[in-house]
Amino acid sequence: MNRLLLAACLLAAWTGPIHSWAAGPDVSKTLKGIQDRYNNSKTLSLHFTETLISPGGRHKPESGTLYLRKPRQMRWEYTAPPGDLFVSDGKFTYYLIANENKVEREKLTEGEDLRGPLAFLLGNLDFNRDFKEYRTGDADGAITAIPKSDKLEYTEVTLVPGADFSIKKLSIKGQDGSTYQFEFDDEKRNPALPDNLFKFTPPPGAVMVDAAQGNPK
Repeated sequence: MNRLLLAACLLAAWTGPIHSWAAGPDVSKTLKGIQDRYNNSKTLSLHFTETLISPGGRHKPESGTLYLRKPRQMRWEYTAPPGDLFVSDGKFTYYLIANENKVEREKLTEGEDLRGPLAFLLGNLDFNRDFKEYRTGDADGAITAIPKSDKLEYTEVTLVPGADFSIKKLSIKGQDGSTYQFEFDDEKRNPALPDNLFKFTPPPGAVMVDAAQGNPK
């Protein structure tokens, strides 16, 4: 699964599907609360723990701090693995793999607005537009959303909301059989974020690679 879709960011079923806003009153209220919370936030910061479960097994959790600013800007600062960094400046994304001193750069295309798994973080969430089914039933209040399009890199998104409509947990199931699981805490809405958070400067001697082609720059 493309890391861009995670940057990201971002629902296991027990009952039958609930369609769009025809969901029960509690689910509809929760979905609207989540949508309003993040669509009305201009900046965001939070701590995250990210775990990849692939067909080959569970990978070691990664963690750090995530900063976001509209439109299309984000910064993932990893403390585990230490030194890794993922930055979107709105035009390009940069992924620094610290132990290799390598930077993977990828251009954001005009039509690529980071909808989907992490759309709620960037304030571009529209449940009616993007999803067709909702399933609930877990004890932790999880909601599973099935996207309308089957051409995306993910097949479902599971989120666990807090009482204030913040997202506490997020699970993204990919077309390739992998699942990314996130836990979020210490969320701050509309903090003052300096411009340099979203400007990437490669470390000395770093090799810049075109992520789409795998060629050094």
